[in-house]
Amino acid sequence: MCGIVGVWDLKHRYNPETLREFVTQVCEALRWRGPDDGGMWSDDQSGIVLGHRRLSILDLSPGGHQPMVSASGRYVIIYNGEVYNALDYRDTFSTLQGQSDTEILLEGCEAWGPVEACRRFRGMFAFALWDSATKTLYLARDRVGVKPLYWGKVESLFVFTSELKALHHCPGWKGTLCQQAVSCFFQLGYVMDPLAIYEGFQKLVPGTVMEISFQGSMVSHCFWDHKTLIHETPLAFRSTEEQLRILENLLLDNVQRRMICDVPVGAFLSGGIDSGLVTAMMQKLQKNTPVHSFSIGFGVKAYNEAHSAEAVARHIGTQHLTTYMTGKDALDILFEAYWDEPFADSSQLATAFLCKQARSHGVLVCLSGDGGDESFAGYTRYFALEMLRRKLAWIPSWVRKAVGTLGLRCAWISRQKVKTLLRVLKTDDLYESYKEICTQQPTKGLWKVPLFPLPFPGTRLWDSIASMQYWDMLSYLPGDILTKVDRASMAYGLEVRSPFLDQTVIEYGWTLPLHHRIYQGQSKYLLRQLALKWIPRCVVHNKKMGFGVPLGHWLRTDLRQWADALLTSESLNEAGFHAQAIRNLWSTHLKEKADFGYRIWNTLMFLYWIQNRKRI
Repeated sequence: MCGIVGVWDLKHRYNPETLREFVTQVCEALRWRGPDDGGMWSDDQSGIVLGHRRLSILDLSPGGHQPMVSASGRYVIIYNGEVYNALDYRDTFSTLQGQSDTEILLEGCEAWGPVEACRRFRGMFAFALWDSATKTLYLARDRVGVKPLYWGKVESLFVFTSELKALHHCPGWKGTLCQQAVSCFFQLGYVMDPLAIYEGFQKLVPGTVMEISFQGSMVSHCFWDHKTLIHETPLAFRSTEEQLRILENLLLDNVQRRMICDVPVGAFLSGGIDSGLVTAMMQKLQKNTPVHSFSIGFGVKAYNEAHSAEAVARHIGTQHLTTYMTGKDALDILFEAYWDEPFADSSQLATAFLCKQARSHGVLVCLSGDGGDESFAGYTRYFALEMLRRKLAWIPSWVRKAVGTLGLRCAWISRQKVKTLLRVLKTDDLYESYKEICTQQPTKGLWKVPLFPLPFPGTRLWDSIASMQYWDMLSYLPGDILTKVDRASMAYGLEVRSPFLDQTVIEYGWTLPLHHRIYQGQSKYLLRQLALKWIPRCVVHNKKMGFGVPLGHWLRTDLRQWADALLTSESLNEAGFHAQAIRNLWSTHLKEKADFGYRIWNTLMFLYWIQNRKRI
């Protein structure tokens, strides 16, 4: 993986040397995303400068150096990502000099145009393409948002980058927080696309190519829209056996494509069926050489899935490493890694630790099972909300709303799950109900930030499960899961690839009827049936645990001193919190009267981000 940055002085107000100095500083800030190589390209007459940091995965030679100029000299590209079907087009272009997918992507953009090239290429990417003939800049981001790309304006400068922290070097930079993004973070624990934490900036929408002209006009081209993939009714005419054959072949193809690289490849192996399937398929494709697989465990039994991962490893024959994570390890991760925007999914600690372990054992690429839950209905909350709505359907709407409203006014009701249930009772709307489940905690009385309504990128589909999947595909997946994996892996110079995030797998998942997603209370039904062929039955039928960490315990032990230093009344008030309310929660948690670890974590991560947002 890599880091990219660019600046375009649309009104020619700055000295070209000033712009080059800015890009040089940003590239240094992005070094951890690309420790192997770096480069810069500029056109003083046009006022544009492009910078790149490279993590060498394919074509380790200088032939993969960026910024890269096309054979004709017309186009220049800076690119972060991998195109997994690049070899399918290698014979299409006679001008290729090296072996990198960057060159194939670049020549494809020249031959077909950047929008059509993005439609043809499969992978994870964020890139900028400069057309020197028309003085036009194109920004593109992959279909589901695996790779980040921020853009915005600072005075007369149009700026884009892989990480927002780099903008602190920008001439005229003010760094004013976007209150809507802050509100979104407090409610969800992450900043939802396309919002960004700073005013004047946003994330490029996944599946989009943005075209910026030298006059400053911007046109957005959608090359992959999730709405167009969703059938009015699922394709229910296929038998289960036929569906299983299609799914198995799709996954095998995508696993094989992601194993192609010029550096050591490993696998993240949790106790779940998604990573188990991916790792088992890797082992079959790699044949006689054991795959290096990695998992982590916890001393707290309720969070430990290491035994399931080890059972899969023994069954398929990988060379497996389990490392147990402690609160001290979590503290080290907090000091080492950096989160570009405030981010409060505590599984970030486990993900970063896993990446650190893989990288320390010489692996530069790991395959993961990310994306399987969204496409195949794996989250338990889907089924739980559906069952709850069915059980409450016999109660008149006005009664449910009255109970919910009155219950929320009762100060003695403090349990988070009870309050969530009461908020669900207040509405008949599926989207509002699901939003309440996705919201991490009640916000009233904890902070002074005005709360904005959460944008809800939903659409009513043929069943409520599909509607919830759609919400997660557009918000939770790019905003939380993929952000977490990108930041954690980049902190340790590791590339993570997931076969489940290929558009062929996602598109196939949306053709499945409900009974192939959830059947007799069992989530990911079709995927589970396929997993029975590849991994131990006991693992397939395990209850889904997620990737949680014993946060409450750690905050009372190894993380307590760090948290105490952040949760001072002065720092809380300065950051916009009601200090006494937060301090009361913290005191109750430390006395073990209740576990408020996850509620306090949002506050801690926001305070920690405020303190470190300029850190390089």
